[in-house]
Amino acid sequence: MGLLLEDRFALHGALEGHVGRGFVRLEIRPPTFVLAADLLLADPALGLRSADALHLAVAAEHGETLVTLDRTLLQAARAVGIDATDGGVLDPDPRRPAGP
Repeated sequence: MGLLLEDRFALHGALEGHVGRGFVRLEIRPPTFVLAADLLLADPALGLRSADALHLAVAAEHGETLVTLDRTLLQAARAVGIDATDGGVLDPDPRRPAGP
């Protein structure tokens, strides 16, 4: 973690370099925040946090598929009908022991 803090400007530059090469910045408008609040309050059992709800709202408003490796966020997206995927990376049963 220390290295990231020490070289945060280089890290920021590298991330900015990826924008435009396959990434698109999506606008967050006032209605997006309203939708995020609605998602956050819809079902506390979903375990959403405010940033998660905002990511879901942005994906929903722009008709995009949310790609995440966060199991809670993935399950919440699916529960509220927002297209989301883990790209086939996560084990469908996290309780299953790792290994062959």
